[in-house]
Amino acid sequence: MGVWETGASSFIARYCKRAFKTNNREKAVTLMSRTIALIAAAVLCPALASKGWRRQQAIDYFRDKTGFEEAKAVAEIDRYLSWPGQALSYMVGQLKIMEYRERATRALGARFDLRRFHMVIIDSGQVPLDVLGQLVDEWIATEQPAKR
Repeated sequence: MGVWETGASSFIARYCKRAFKTNNREKAVTLMSRTIALIAAAVLCPALASKGWRRQQAIDYFRDKTGFEEAKAVAEIDRYLSWPGQALSYMVGQLKIMEYRERATRALGARFDLRRFHMVIIDSGQVPLDVLGQLVDEWIATEQPAKR
């Protein structure tokens, strides 16, 4: 089983819950389509950089995994070729932020405020992910009731 099958299945399952909480079917399908494209891109980044995939091979892979039209697939692949590692770093960042959100939700329970969590992430600016995790942990500590 390859990266696509193992990584994608758990990531998509996580998003299915979110996507289908909405009554807006179009929104749910759009979210799933974007998620699938992101996973395909995260697989493509290292393949383009280290496995020597050619442009057309990447386009064919992307179209096969996403169902995107040729022009859209070409535009995406050309972006990945001009900005190596972008899609993979996006995916890693997204997964880490999701991990931090789950950590905060577990720690704070009903006190968790998504808007305040988002402000911690946004106000932190461009910091390494481990630093961002520390900032989230500090925020969690300030949001928890004082222990006596």
